[in-house]
Amino acid sequence: MPELLTKPELKSPLAYETSFDAVAYRNLFAQEGKIPPREFAEKLLSLNREIRNNLEADLAERFNVECHRAKYRIVNGKIYHPSFDEPFLETMRRGLIHRQNLSSKHDFLREAAEIESFSEMERRLAKEDLRIVIMSPPGGVNSIYQHSFVDVFEKSDEDQGTLTLRRFTTKSTADEYLKVAGSLLGHELISDLPKDIAFKKTAIATSKSMQEIVFMFNPDEETMTYSQFQKLKGFCSSAISVYIEDVQSGATKEKLSTGLRAIRTAADIFTGKYPYISEDFRRSFINKKPEIRNLMVSQLATMPQRQVITPCGISEISANNSPWTFAEVVVNSLSPKSRSGPSEKSLNCTCPSCGRKVEAIIENGTITCPECNASAPYKC
Repeated sequence: MPELLTKPELKSPLAYETSFDAVAYRNLFAQEGKIPPREFAEKLLSLNREIRNNLEADLAERFNVECHRAKYRIVNGKIYHPSFDEPFLETMRRGLIHRQNLSSKHDFLREAAEIESFSEMERRLAKEDLRIVIMSPPGGVNSIYQHSFVDVFEKSDEDQGTLTLRRFTTKSTADEYLKVAGSLLGHELISDLPKDIAFKKTAIATSKSMQEIVFMFNPDEETMTYSQFQKLKGFCSSAISVYIEDVQSGATKEKLSTGLRAIRTAADIFTGKYPYISEDFRRSFINKKPEIRNLMVSQLATMPQRQVITPCGISEISANNSPWTFAEVVVNSLSPKSRSGPSEKSLNCTCPSCGRKVEAIIENGTITCPECNASAPYKC
């Protein structure tokens, strides 16, 4: 077997490197014919989903959005992740042992801090019915944690045994994070730890409404709702599929860069943030078939891109292959229900929502279209 190619060095904290994707597919295709066909097909499906998830995270970084929701269970005061049958705090502690020789010193401290804040959240929620806010600024140049976001946990009004996580992206700077933390805590957040670790270690309980919390982080730009972000992902799905097909086929770096810009341009047009077209053209563009849009957007992508100000400076995009949280790392590495595991299947079918022939994802009782992200309950 030929030696696998190594990933190129990341040049900047918030740069999406198309070369990472190219290397991932080349490494996988080097195994074709040397591993069982079914195993290869499962790995290809998993990699396709990983790249799509990375590109969707990239879109989230370009806007202030509610990008993720998840539900946990509360049993006898302990919080359970849906993928595990033990309290998730215990799973995270096992995960930290697993990560001990894999993480940098900084990231290991940050991961330990995340466990502390999760433990504090569990303790507070057992006694009080409050929202818990955990802030997550980027971890710096050498950290694998490059996203900037806020997690808000709240008990369900209908079912006190359900804990809902809502995640919002933010372009807040370190000073702005400190200002919000001070406002929520009622005093200044003082710590000798690196700022990102200090924030991750702190679970802030508040009675403020979700709307008030979100506004504190994104006061100058309207935050896209979760449902709006799902629509944005669906609109950009065909452009993402074209990019994935290109990287699979070994397209040049220039073509992949154009494909990536096309995805961002499509998102900017959909949200009305693309400055080079009229509103009439925008409405006409949105209503065209995906195949026509892809041809048009590849031409528009040659024009200057809208720059996004991030906590690490001016950037067009976010880091690919960067996890959002240590909890995510734990779930993907230890969970028997992780997306590459046996709980996930696929089905070749025609999506009733977008009308495209797709390889739909079947996971945890739900079937999802990879093109438009429409989903529905499913039983085999």
